[in-house]
Amino acid sequence: MSADIQNTNVLIVDDSMIVRKAIRKAVVSTGVPDHSIREAANGQEAIEALDEQGVDVVFLDINMPVMNGEEFMEELAKQGRANDQYIVIVSTEVNAQRLLRIATLGARARLQKPFEPERLSALIQEAAKERAA
Repeated sequence: MSADIQNTNVLIVDDSMIVRKAIRKAVVSTGVPDHSIREAANGQEAIEALDEQGVDVVFLDINMPVMNGEEFMEELAKQGRANDQYIVIVSTEVNAQRLLRIATLGARARLQKPFEPERLSALIQEAAKERAA
C-alpha cells in the first residue's frame, strides 16, 4: 500500500447514508484510513467541509437536496477551486448533456451506481499518484 494513499483525505457527498457507507467501506479497503474520510449529505455541507479542511478526492453524487452535485461544481468553479481536488461523480445520472457540463466544471471521473469497488480503488490510486507528481 502506497504512503500516498495512506495520506489521502476523502470527502463523500451523497444524500443516502447507505451509499455513503458503501463508498466509505470501499475507500477504506484501498488503504485510506477511516479518520481521513469525511461525509456530507449535500453540496452545501460539502462546501463547508472543504472550507474546514483540504480534501484530495471527492466522491460526489449529482441528485441531492439543498445543493445538488452540479450546483456544487458550479460553486467550486465560481470560487476558482474546481481543480483543487480530484472529483469523481458517483451517480445513476444518464443525461449526457448534464454529465458533460459537470465534467467541464472540473469533475475528473465517473462511477456509475452501483459501482465496482475495484474501479473506485483504481481512481483513488490515480488521484494519489497525480497529487504526488
